[in-house]
Amino acid sequence: MKKQITMILSGLFLAMGVQTASAAMVSTQSLLQVENSVVQAHDSAVDLRAMLTHDLVDLGVSATDAAHRVSLLTNEQIVALNAELENMPAGGDILGVAVLIFLVFIFTDAVGATDVFTFVKPI
Repeated sequence: MKKQITMILSGLFLAMGVQTASAAMVSTQSLLQVENSVVQAHDSAVDLRAMLTHDLVDLGVSATDAAHRVSLLTNEQIVALNAELENMPAGGDILGVAVLIFLVFIFTDAVGATDVFTFVKPI
């Protein structure tokens, strides 16, 4: 029994494969380029966060609420929100909500649950 368990475990370890590590020399110039790109990305994210906070304050959000909301967003969300801020609806479409409520009342009148409209006869 021990021999069978040993064989099964050995087979599992062999089936997982062996991964090897490789190493190479890294130049100082390549490290500096990576560091500069990280610093630039961080600076642009900070600038975008400040712009978004300012835009939210301009739209009527209090400064503390705007700063708190922006601090909770990831960098990807900040970029997407900055790109779409002008196109996003602030309060929604009131006409669409009114039509939806009208249709709900017609449906409930047709079912017989309410009696709001006289022109709708219950089923």
